[in-house]
Amino acid sequence: MKKSIFFSFTLWCATLQFLPGTIAQEYTRWNLPEGAKMRLGKGITYDLEYSPDGTKLAVATSIGIWLYDPHTAAETALLAVHMAGDCSVAFSPDSKTLASGSMYSSYDASGRSRIRLWDVNAGKLKRTLEGHIIDVNAVAFSPDGNTLASGGFGETRVWDTVTGKIKHTLEGHKYEVYSVVFSPDGNSLATSGHDNKIRLWDVVSGENKRTLKGHTDRIYSVAFSPDGKILASASKDGTIRLWNAVTGKRKNILRRNIRSIGQLWEDVKRTLKGDKRGVNSVDYSPDGSTIASGGDTIRIWDAGTGKIKHTHTVSSDAIAYSPDGSTLAIGSEHGTIQLVDALTGRFKRTLEGHEIGAMSIAFSPDRDVLASASYRIQLWDVNTGHDMQAVKGGKGAYSVAFSPDGRSLAAGSVDKAIPLWEADTGDKIGSLEGHADMVYAVTFSPDGYTLASAGKDKTIRLWNVETIKLKQTLRKHKRAIESVAFSPDGNTLASGSDDKTIRLWDVSAGKHILTLKGHQGEVKAIAYSPDGTTLASGSKDGTIRLWDAVTGIHRRSLTKHKNQVNSVAFAPDGRTLASGSSDHTVRLWDAVTGNPKRTLEGHSNSVNFVTFSANGNSVASASRDGTMLLWTVDPTPSSSH
Repeated sequence: MKKSIFFSFTLWCATLQFLPGTIAQEYTRWNLPEGAKMRLGKGITYDLEYSPDGTKLAVATSIGIWLYDPHTAAETALLAVHMAGDCSVAFSPDSKTLASGSMYSSYDASGRSRIRLWDVNAGKLKRTLEGHIIDVNAVAFSPDGNTLASGGFGETRVWDTVTGKIKHTLEGHKYEVYSVVFSPDGNSLATSGHDNKIRLWDVVSGENKRTLKGHTDRIYSVAFSPDGKILASASKDGTIRLWNAVTGKRKNILRRNIRSIGQLWEDVKRTLKGDKRGVNSVDYSPDGSTIASGGDTIRIWDAGTGKIKHTHTVSSDAIAYSPDGSTLAIGSEHGTIQLVDALTGRFKRTLEGHEIGAMSIAFSPDRDVLASASYRIQLWDVNTGHDMQAVKGGKGAYSVAFSPDGRSLAAGSVDKAIPLWEADTGDKIGSLEGHADMVYAVTFSPDGYTLASAGKDKTIRLWNVETIKLKQTLRKHKRAIESVAFSPDGNTLASGSDDKTIRLWDVSAGKHILTLKGHQGEVKAIAYSPDGTTLASGSKDGTIRLWDAVTGIHRRSLTKHKNQVNSVAFAPDGRTLASGSSDHTVRLWDAVTGNPKRTLEGHSNSVNFVTFSANGNSVASASRDGTMLLWTVDPTPSSSH
């Protein structure tokens, strides 16, 4: 089957738990970390697999393993909790056990990574297998279910699933082993990896029977044909190669962007080159009639003629056929999981909620709506936790901001433009164009008439929102500008830059007032206190600095974060400061004294953005793990931990 490599994310350990689903609407509150009251989004998809009996679809994500009913698309359970980061899954032949492994694994006290075996029906952890030093990139059961293979860094381990003991440690690959798969008769094991090679092993003896060479780059995925005669391999070199599984001879090579190979599969000597990004996954249909390949485009090939039957312009790293071969599940690079009719190529349904990490979020000031910016601009109902709509034409955004009256929504885009939408309908109002490069930050003035934008081109631009025209351009920073904020009275604009400085500007005159220096790294975030007396800044140097917003004098530094600070936000009453960091945590501080109040832990990757709700009762955090968490704000200060 398929096992492939996805985005690299640093994931930390946590105790895994299980919570069965009662009704689908409750999944936003399953397995929440302490202090959180809701989760928006289901994490980034790493791998997916149908159970052999066809009743379940398991999706391995950055926060755990989701189980779906593939017929209704309803969530039925969440196996593993936040910070688990399971990136590979495999069902046992009887569908009763699910194995999971992590790319950046959950570690035990000895520093060894873990594989977990779950009783799917009971929702209980059956056994933990420990031994891999670093990563567990792929797992696979033998046809009889008594053996499990796992691929890690430079080695493949073969386990007895009954006793949990290691049968063999198979060494030979250099660096990462990306894919492991048993032959249909269970006698052979195929592995592939970063060293551009495929190795075939004798399962009983652990002997390396042969090594298949020919790919010119890492091999992400291997799959046996149902009759066991052919082994297909997918590589970053852009090709799919078909090998005689007995002799190890190459049979043919599929190029991802050709329309037909023609003829039957015959031994050939030529290599058909594909595109630069390569092929990430490959899978045979259960009857062996078709081969599916995943990458920038999904292609379904006729295994007899080599002709392409269907294509899907969806970038994907994870694909899986249903047991009856009627459906192909596609894990999209941009979040959704699509179920496609394998015969006609038509879409059946989409499993929503799996998102790439949001770079920015914003609460609407007049209703319980949260906007998130990532591959798309999405609106979420914070009462139900479900996504409401994606605004029209919004893709690839770094920042998002509501106007003070809540009627308009603006986003900083990768394509240099700043689109404006009607917040209620999602209809596009217009677009502000003028930046020479990507726009990293946008914010409305308190009166809503002016929008400030800044980005990679080192400039700040002030726009008239009503006329959608440029008012003025501010230039002083020497490097990209990552954050901008208006003072509460709207008279001053602060900007934080990769040049390690913060600059204050007179908005009316368009003149530079002050330059604040002190950070030893890029300034990632800035925020004014509600009374306008304090300016907070977060930096790549891991510190938060509090400044006198009028004089620019540095008051104090907050130094509890272990990695760069990506976002800072004041509560509406000004008493609390929230910060989000690449150390995966959200911290709450006493904004007056600078003392730590709480540490909120639960994200499995970098926290990109934090913001308070209008009433101050909640703080929302957006993470690179593909989720947003809503936390209850405790008005009573508590000790640091």
